[in-house]
Amino acid sequence: MSVSGLFYENSAALYHLVVEVIKGCICKAYVFYRNFLRSVNMMVGAT
Repeated sequence: MSVSGLFYENSAALYHLVVEVIKGCICKAYVFYRNFLRSVNMMVGAT
């Protein structure tokens, strides 16, 4: 295994890790935002 090949493997793994983390953050933000909108609608409806 050459050094450049090893570096490529590591950066590919790192790239996938970063993509997974970003996907997770987007999913969490989306769920939080949806719940936030729902609670705001309930507050507005209650008044």
